[in-house]
Amino acid sequence: MEIKCPICQTIIETKANFGATYCPKCEKSIVFDRNIFNEHQRKKYQAIKQGLWKHKPITIVLTCPKCGYIWQSCSIKGASRCSKCGNSVVYDAEKKREYERNYRRIKSAEKKRVKYDLSKKIICPTCNRVILLKGNGPICGFVNCIKCHRKIITDRAVYSKYRRDVRLKHLQEENQRTRKFYLKAKLAAIQKFGGKCVLCGCSDAVVLVFHHRDRKRESSMDWVKYDSSKLALVCANCHQRIHHYLDKGVDILNSKEPSTLAVT
Repeated sequence: MEIKCPICQTIIETKANFGATYCPKCEKSIVFDRNIFNEHQRKKYQAIKQGLWKHKPITIVLTCPKCGYIWQSCSIKGASRCSKCGNSVVYDAEKKREYERNYRRIKSAEKKRVKYDLSKKIICPTCNRVILLKGNGPICGFVNCIKCHRKIITDRAVYSKYRRDVRLKHLQEENQRTRKFYLKAKLAAIQKFGGKCVLCGCSDAVVLVFHHRDRKRESSMDWVKYDSSKLALVCANCHQRIHHYLDKGVDILNSKEPSTLAVT
């Protein structure tokens, strides 16, 4: 649509559908259809009151250096092309360089992307959807259907190895958590029982263990309850000596001079 400016008599090409345009020469707004313009303004003010109005990007008035054509542009590329002679006009060199860098990055990523092999495809047994595979197939040996979310095994051997690796990883993580909890609880119990061996006085927590006074016990976790009537804190060497003499009928834990006994 061509509109003639009533002030400077400039002919303006516009595609505006709200009944008004802008003259780039005299910088004035021109209303060419009052009814459409009033309806647009009414909707605009109503949207502003409701908080739904979204501002359009800033437009820039450009002039082609070749043919002198004037147009408005809101391009984010930093440059715009003249629709009359096809000449490219740069209005923001930094923005143009940033756009070209992003464009090259996207294109290089598309080249590196693995293409789908049309000869390698499977059909979902539930929804009959065709699923294309990339390269040699998934490294986990299965795919999930996008439509019905069913697990479809593509390679049984790869899938079995993947499941074993996952189970082993989960088991190792669980063992680490259990070991940390056990060591923390054991250190707390050692401090509760005095922190040293009752026979030799060794205070190294690495070699300290709990001796059960009742050999016919039902549970081996009495140290968690801090029951000193059933347990005794000893080192590993003294623990071996206690059991050696218990087999011979001698209780060195309750004797007055356990160090005088010799191993026989």
